Amino acid sequence: APARRAHTRNIGVGGAFIVTAEPEIPGTAVVLSLRVPATSDPIQVKAEVRWNTPGDAEEPCGMGVKFYGLEVAHT
Repeated sequence: APARRAHTRNIGVGGAFIVTAEPEIPGTAVVLSLRVPATSDPIQVKAEVRWNTPGDAEEPCGMGVKFYGLEVAHT
């Protein structure tokens, strides 16, 4: 699939809501390239689309994804 620009909303360790006009169907495997403010290079994260929404007056169109293989350092 071609690369698309989107932005995250409600991102956490387990997943995120991705605001996009063209959400993938649930079950689709995706690779996200996330730009994190504390780093200069994007972070590549594998994820699976768990749900999507066409959007409405209160929420934008997009998809919820679950991250895979994301390690979190505990300090």
